[in-house]
Amino acid sequence: MAESKKYWYIQLNVNFFEDERIDWLCEQKNGYAYVVLYLKLCLKTANNSGILTRQIGDMIIPYNVDKIAEITHINVDIVRVALELYKKIGLVYEADENCNFMRLPEVPGMVGCVTQAALDKRKQREKKQIGDGQSPDNVQDNVQQELRDNSLDTEKETKHKRFTPPTVSEVSDYCKERGSNIDPEQFVDFYAAKGWKVGNQPMKDWRAAVRTWERRQSPAQPKEDPYADVI
Repeated sequence: MAESKKYWYIQLNVNFFEDERIDWLCEQKNGYAYVVLYLKLCLKTANNSGILTRQIGDMIIPYNVDKIAEITHINVDIVRVALELYKKIGLVYEADENCNFMRLPEVPGMVGCVTQAALDKRKQREKKQIGDGQSPDNVQDNVQQELRDNSLDTEKETKHKRFTPPTVSEVSDYCKERGSNIDPEQFVDFYAAKGWKVGNQPMKDWRAAVRTWERRQSPAQPKEDPYADVI
């Protein structure tokens, strides 16, 4: 059976605009454009752990200012200033020592995913509720519960099918359990930039990759993927 189509989304805290960093951005000239750009970049990186890269064949290519302006339809000068401001206040940082790509550290905690099957199930429930005599207002009142149910359905449906990239916090906790001195951010950034692939194959078990990283760890950053036996 074909895997159901997935839709990625980000969830904003209701206090998003009260965050001191966002509030400060809004105070600047073109401030609201900076915030809109930031949200567009969050959406762009939602399915890549907040890493701002694109893959063409086997190449991982960073986005430069001109390309970001093109894909977001925002003036290039505004983009250039905004990226520098993001770095100063911690909304974006350069994720590798060569500054080849950027990471939005808030994104992994904002991301959700729902499948087409879960959305179809929600529509069926709404139709049944209306058919059972509930008013449209009552149906709307149940939306949040249905979204939670759909999220559970999505989790059950994809549990054994889809690899979920770990967050830095998850890797950190696992390393602490093992007494490992691996740098969790380095581990996540390295594999996120490779699209969470081991060799040419999608990763299936990130914990196994951590254990292999431990065995083969060296002081230097690995330039090629030395973990081709971890699937």
